[in-house]
Amino acid sequence: MKALAILLGLSVLLGACTRPEPPSRADARALEEVLAADHALEAALRDADALSRTDEKKAAELLETRALPLADDVIKRATSVQVGSPWGAERKNDLVALAKTRREELPRYAKALREGDLKTKLEAVEKQLDLQKRALDNAARISQVPP
Repeated sequence: MKALAILLGLSVLLGACTRPEPPSRADARALEEVLAADHALEAALRDADALSRTDEKKAAELLETRALPLADDVIKRATSVQVGSPWGAERKNDLVALAKTRREELPRYAKALREGDLKTKLEAVEKQLDLQKRALDNAARISQVPP
């Protein structure tokens, strides 16, 4: 009887060790790879912002040569990431929508920096701030994995 109890206990432990990860946790890990690519884009945007304080034309060039390819990479990663839960699918859709909007706005931002019109620049910066807030919100939602 004692041997049977030990075998039963071992089978429960082995079952717990080999149980697959819940889909939402696996999804979160996959989505975090997209967030890592987005962080590289954010770094390029910060660099362009810093450069715009001294040379707006060079900042616009940085947006076109560095940020745009990174934005394309984020879109590619976000659209191709595989998720297996409704929670993951919702987060993926959020990431794809944001990535596409960011990509669409970058040429406008570069143009605003080149043209020098204060109103156009302000609108472009406000849009970038809104997109950054959405990116932070997305990251926060991905970090809150359901049980």
